[in-house]
Amino acid sequence: MIWLNIFFLLFIGLLPLSTALLGRHDLERVTLIAYGLNLLAAEFLLYASFWYATVPHHLVEAELDAAIIRSGRRRILLGPCLPAIAIFLRS
Repeated sequence: MIWLNIFFLLFIGLLPLSTALLGRHDLERVTLIAYGLNLLAAEFLLYASFWYATVPHHLVEAELDAAIIRSGRRRILLGPCLPAIAIFLRS
């Protein structure tokens, strides 16, 4: 869990850099792809840490309803859809 959080925070820390590149060189293919990949990496690592915490009830209550866990997973996975679509449309 610690390594997942470290890598998640690494990509969160890179967001200002990729946003600055996007602001300086807007609508260029390389900067849009770099920004989108940064968002995708951060969102997938967020999902990985949620998955790690909830799959065998490592870090959540044992009585936590499975429907709540499934709902949380679906909501987290909605986030990577937009950057993936944007990367696909721009490529």
